[in-house]
Amino acid sequence: MAREVITSASNERLKRVRKLASAHERDETGLFVAEGEDLVAAALDAGIQPVEAFVDAERPVLVERLPGAVAVEGAVLARVSSLAHPPRIIGVFARTDLPAFVVDQTNLTVPRLDSILQSRGIHGLLVLPSWYAPDWSALNWAHFAGVYTDYVIERPPLHCVCCNHYRSMMAVLARLFERGYRRPGLYLENGRDERDGQCEQRNDGRAQIGEEHEHHQDNEQRAVSKGT
Repeated sequence: MAREVITSASNERLKRVRKLASAHERDETGLFVAEGEDLVAAALDAGIQPVEAFVDAERPVLVERLPGAVAVEGAVLARVSSLAHPPRIIGVFARTDLPAFVVDQTNLTVPRLDSILQSRGIHGLLVLPSWYAPDWSALNWAHFAGVYTDYVIERPPLHCVCCNHYRSMMAVLARLFERGYRRPGLYLENGRDERDGQCEQRNDGRAQIGEEHEHHQDNEQRAVSKGT
């Protein structure tokens, strides 16, 4: 590990790492971030070297395998991380260094992909969302653990992980508050704003119908009490 120790979150190299939290930045640069020794070690085991690596100066890990890693003060590295529990190492990797397999192209079938994954000792799969009903049942799932990054998958019935928009919004507001912002703005696309307006109109209509229904019931009760 190099002797350099980064002590400020305003360091330009760390700023670039934080920018990679944006999907647009990842697409523009072709880079992505892996946080934690398990992910970084798995990449190294697969022969994939990071473009940059940053380790906790007080709790360094994997430095014998990454002699060029840059030490960062623990509190500063925690601010760069997106995890609830700050990692001891953050690696920046290039997408082009990852092996790519495209099913149904170049005669690659799902059973063939299954044999490739098994031959490489891969046991965990992260299945990305699909426009159509996904079907990965042709893989031999006795050899794999998998998670689907969308709402529903039935073939096979994997555990699903998807966005929690409410929780994400509250987390963003809390972070803005910590940074001193007190008057956050709200930006909506026209289409979404129109849908919200329609929902409000429907809700107002339901309220009006409810009021009319209650008024009608009151009139009926008065009529009954008068014997009419």
